Amino acid sequence: MPGPLSYAQRIPLFNNKSAKRLLGIMEDKKSNLVFAPNSQSVKALLGLIKQVHESICVLKIHIDLLEDLSPDTPHQLREIADRYNFLLFEGHTFADNIAIADQLYSKGLFKIADWAHIIHTHSFPGPGLITALQKVGLAKGNGLLLLAEMTEKGHLMTKSYTQKSVELAESYNDFVIGLIAQKRLTDNPSLLHFTEANRLQNGHLPKEAIFHRDNDLIIVGSPICCARDPGREARLYQQEGWQAYLERIQNGTSSEVLSKNSQAKKIH
Repeated sequence: MPGPLSYAQRIPLFNNKSAKRLLGIMEDKKSNLVFAPNSQSVKALLGLIKQVHESICVLKIHIDLLEDLSPDTPHQLREIADRYNFLLFEGHTFADNIAIADQLYSKGLFKIADWAHIIHTHSFPGPGLITALQKVGLAKGNGLLLLAEMTEKGHLMTKSYTQKSVELAESYNDFVIGLIAQKRLTDNPSLLHFTEANRLQNGHLPKEAIFHRDNDLIIVGSPICCARDPGREARLYQQEGWQAYLERIQNGTSSEVLSKNSQAKKIH
């Protein structure tokens, strides 16, 4: 039984320009690490980028948290991303009514659609929000993630909501490139799964996220930001995440491995 498809093998399955580029970057840099620093100053953010850029495939930022922001900052970040070969993920959740979300994406102070390769939203507004964002972002080659699951205790996302998010993602997968979730929610190889992995526990948390839960990319913030050497910490997460990915495509996910072992025992 063949194992899961590699990142490279999945590139032709995507219609979205940013998704294709992201998978290529992941292969080139041997990284499935999304760095989410939540910096409060441009100076601090640029300092972190300088230390970690070799290890990351995506930088997730919150542009409205940057207190010393200038009108040129978003385009400066886009130039840096192009130079160092990673994508920009704006962390603002487009969760307002459709008309406001559309304007926040395309207009306003930040004009996010002009520089952010990836944005995300929850699925509560339904397909109308997706199509509104798509009209702006798809022509620019941008992609959208749907927030399908959360890690926060007491969140109100039901199983029904999660399943509907998967259905919406599959219906609009020329613009929706994946899901933010705790585990793989669909076997559809043309959707990427992003998940938070904020603590290295004996070096195995990326393996838990990528191998055992079958996600594609890990989102890591404070453990890298707060480390004595952010560059070294980022490399550790990169290496752990990539090794877990290699094990997955070589051996199958943990559930597949258990199934194979169980079948082998029956044969013997």
